Amino acid sequence: MSRLPEFSTYYRAVNAGRDPLPWQARLASDVCATGIWPSEIAVPTGLGKTSCLDIAVYALAVSASRDRRESVTPRRIWYVVDRRLLVDVATSHARRLARLFTHPDEAGDPSSIAAVSAVADALRSLAALGSSEGPLHVSQLRGGAELGSRAPDPSQPALVLSTVAMFASRLL
Repeated sequence: MSRLPEFSTYYRAVNAGRDPLPWQARLASDVCATGIWPSEIAVPTGLGKTSCLDIAVYALAVSASRDRRESVTPRRIWYVVDRRLLVDVATSHARRLARLFTHPDEAGDPSSIAAVSAVADALRSLAALGSSEGPLHVSQLRGGAELGSRAPDPSQPALVLSTVAMFASRLL
């Protein structure tokens, strides 16, 4: 497995060269070190809460190098918000991430390609059965059954995006 890049290098690679905000870098550092997320992310609108997906995926990649018995990072990452439009935007970002991990050469420059490839390799190492879809599965929960909404392998890293109402419905 390739050596993982620093969070800021990875973040720039998946976010068109933008640097992470200080709160994003702190959150990434805390989550990677402890595996524990705050109970809520209370950041004003427009300051990059969708980047929590980037942070969660990176933390999962970091956990791939740890002893499986000591890792507390879940393979299923849930992103639940109270607005359908926000879920749609986050899903678009999540699908872009999944595509980059499947096709790292689309990341642009060589350092970005290397960063994305290293994280993709770490995610692939977590899936027991592997997947022809790529190292990261993305599901958006909506009303009704969606074919292909479940990851083909229970151990495969996945992002699941949902409104609060749909999350509660699926939970019940």
